[in-house]
Amino acid sequence: MSTTRIVAAFAACMLLVASLDAESVVLVDAGRGPVSVRIPDSYDASVPMPLLLALHGYGGSGADFTIGTFVDDREILYVAPTGTIDPSGAAFWNATPGCCDFFGSNIDDSSYLAALIDEVKATLNVDPTRVHVFGYSNGGFMAHVLACDHADVIASLASVAGAAYNNPANCDASESVHALQIHGTNDTVISYTGGSTPGGNYPSAAKTVEQWIGVSACNPVGTPGAPIDLVFDIPGAETTVMSWTTDCTTGGSAEFWTVNGGGHFLNFQPDFLDRLFDWFDAHTQPVVGTPLCPATLNSTGKPAALQSWGSLSSTAGEPISLVADDLPSGQTGAFLLAPTDTTLPLGGGTLCVGVPFLTLPLQIPDAAGEARLSGVMPVDATLAGTVVYLQYAFFDATGPAHINLTNALVLTLTP
Repeated sequence: MSTTRIVAAFAACMLLVASLDAESVVLVDAGRGPVSVRIPDSYDASVPMPLLLALHGYGGSGADFTIGTFVDDREILYVAPTGTIDPSGAAFWNATPGCCDFFGSNIDDSSYLAALIDEVKATLNVDPTRVHVFGYSNGGFMAHVLACDHADVIASLASVAGAAYNNPANCDASESVHALQIHGTNDTVISYTGGSTPGGNYPSAAKTVEQWIGVSACNPVGTPGAPIDLVFDIPGAETTVMSWTTDCTTGGSAEFWTVNGGGHFLNFQPDFLDRLFDWFDAHTQPVVGTPLCPATLNSTGKPAALQSWGSLSSTAGEPISLVADDLPSGQTGAFLLAPTDTTLPLGGGTLCVGVPFLTLPLQIPDAAGEARLSGVMPVDATLAGTVVYLQYAFFDATGPAHINLTNALVLTLTP
């Protein structure tokens, strides 16, 4: 396929919903100019909200994706950036060799989009366990790459008419991700059965799904679901559903919606967004533990929040991971661990883990105000029944007390 044909084919953009609601907008900049983030009217800086990143197809723009009143209806933060303009005049994402850096720019879009997510997190209260990415065509390719490169950030991805790396070894995901692939069997632009572009080869839709089954170590035997009527111009329930959820590592799964007879430009039913958002809502990073003693505001204007995910089973082989969010960027802190709890005023907050406590390795939050620690709980069957209290303490140079704490969590390991 010539580059000219690809430009023409991708230029027809998929418009989700034509109307644009009048909710609030803030601008963030990750180094390529300001990008709008839409905020629901219900936004409360003290309450974390899910974030949806939407990625357009080749030759499109972020303006192609409008989602009507869903920002308010589903109480989400929403950002739809535009890629780089190539010499043909088309905006693109440099995802895999198959799509769509056709002029050899070698631009690092994966790092840019991760930085954009960080900027949104630094500006607004984003729930770190509910960061989702949706991509169409070239944006679908990019969604796969972003989840491979930043699996610790992306809870779930949904790709329409995109594909993963042709070589599965190029996806070095650090942890499990929920992945949804949607593809038409009659797609003549990005073939359902795999193919190539001037940039390189790409796998079939089925091989793309298999990669995520492998990332999450799911049982390769899928479970069929009820067919759905996903597109308007094909009669009946034309879309078959298969899912892989058995034996998957915590936080991962795969799902495949095959649009039988569907092409590259799918005319979705009005309820498509409801289906998509329902899927995202059901596929988050699984939070474990019970919160204790709420945090107070710090110099970010938000209370820092501690969350953990993984499996509480001492025999599951999946150590608990921690994230402290909405911290003052660059201020040293540490995760605290103890077998008991307490309530002692400390600085601008409350110490809720018992004394003495174990101080885990010192952390310096990133630009988004996040500190992460993976694998903090050892895997040992003898630990079943163990109760652990966790909290994050941090310096806050511009805060009134110069030190503050997150909420605490109590975790009870099971057999």
